[in-house]
Amino acid sequence: MNSRQFNGIYRPMIKQLWLKHCARRSLPPNDKAAHDLWYQSLLNDITGGKLISTAGASPKMQTYLIDRLKTILGTEDSLPIEGSWSDAQITRFKELAQSAYDAARLSRQVPEFRAWLTSICARNGYPTTSTGALFFPDLKESFDQVMGDLAVIANDDYWIGRTTAAAENRMRWQIGEFLKDLDFLDKRFIHGWDYVVAIYKQSGQLPADINDCPVDTLKTVLQMLDTHIRRLCADFKIRPMDLPGRSHPHAHVTINEQAKHLHIGHALEHIPALVHVTEEEAVPF
Repeated sequence: MNSRQFNGIYRPMIKQLWLKHCARRSLPPNDKAAHDLWYQSLLNDITGGKLISTAGASPKMQTYLIDRLKTILGTEDSLPIEGSWSDAQITRFKELAQSAYDAARLSRQVPEFRAWLTSICARNGYPTTSTGALFFPDLKESFDQVMGDLAVIANDDYWIGRTTAAAENRMRWQIGEFLKDLDFLDKRFIHGWDYVVAIYKQSGQLPADINDCPVDTLKTVLQMLDTHIRRLCADFKIRPMDLPGRSHPHAHVTINEQAKHLHIGHALEHIPALVHVTEEEAVPF
């Protein structure tokens, strides 16, 4: 196609993307400086830094640019997302998803964008609904899990670091809540990280500072503490849901007397225990 034909297709698509960008970020569409900065960033992203202007672009590059803009616009218009994510989270998700898809296409054959993205979400435990929309039930766990997966594909250091840190912070917070529950059950002393290191059966594997623990180790510690707390609750005839850190966060009309909901949600309640303890066995750490 010649330059006139190319610009007749390309420029309206750029304008449409710019208006969507302005609407998401509450920017004035007539801000030329912001538009130029956005456009240069967009052109750099979709061409891998090969172009700073479309002037003199080859026919092959023109076709590529139009196809990429169609993909981006298609993502904007035909990727319904339901659940708890905010508009800002959805925007970041779509941007990173597009970057990850571009990276995936460079290294191997992949299906079209939507099929590829839904498969990424499904393998993280978030399949599409009966209406075909992506559904994310919470603000934090699902966002960090899916964004972390996409960040690795896109080789995005910022999102890799951010999602990993978020997971670790939540684990540390929950371990702190479990230690408070141990304070409630056993009032002989204050339970801190030193207590975890001391009673952990293979304490040589645990660093002296909780901040030095990777997320997988924190998850193991969390499961071990949960087992220990349940054992103490059984000994003292206390329901786990009566502990300070495990009260259910949602209002119930009635609560089953046998319920054992955790404060962090229903899901962990149904994960098999890492260590199974019977009445005849000693505490496993």
